[in-house]
Amino acid sequence: MASTTPPPPNGQVLSLVAALSNAQNHELHVQAIQARDQALSSSPESYGDLCTQLSYLMAGSDDPSSIIQRIEPAQMQHFQQSDPAAVHELQQNEASWTQFGQMAGLILKEALLHPPITKDMRPLYLISPASEQVKQVMLHCLGCRHPELRNVASTVIATTAVSADSTQPSLSIHAWQDLVDVLINSLQSNDSNRIEGSLSTIKKIMEDGPHELTLEQLDGLVPVLL
Repeated sequence: MASTTPPPPNGQVLSLVAALSNAQNHELHVQAIQARDQALSSSPESYGDLCTQLSYLMAGSDDPSSIIQRIEPAQMQHFQQSDPAAVHELQQNEASWTQFGQMAGLILKEALLHPPITKDMRPLYLISPASEQVKQVMLHCLGCRHPELRNVASTVIATTAVSADSTQPSLSIHAWQDLVDVLINSLQSNDSNRIEGSLSTIKKIMEDGPHELTLEQLDGLVPVLL
């Protein structure tokens, strides 16, 4: 499940993250904040779509040469038209993709942990299929080559898994029942990045919410940390 390459992001999320990353252009930055908030709060489907696209951007940023080739021409054209300076920077400096993907991950983390409140005063949360897609992509990102991206993915998984108020029910460890097994199995991988990302996630889960784990899960995790 964690090894499947996620789809490329669309032009809308590329433009949004670029604008949110550019605080120097105050007007554009404010417009981007408004666009983000509207996309997140307009409907459960819109909320899920933006979270999914942010995860795709985060994953793709780990391999800049590949993501540039995989983004659909129409989507790249949308990005080019909205922010030619950002496109030029990403095309000329592949290293800038890491920070770009990290920003997408941090926006995703904020959207998941502090979701918009609906008119009936209930917080939005991911529903299927968006919830399954985000889970798969975050597991994929635990194997990213760049530690900045691995760390964000690890934090997203751990904090949503053991959040005391279960802000994201489908991502909580009670609903995501195979999460612990997936993380433990990943430690048997030959991929040092995936091992590091999985171990970091296990440590965060144990630090942030050991009381959320069952005795069976604790029995599986404790030997890993010894």
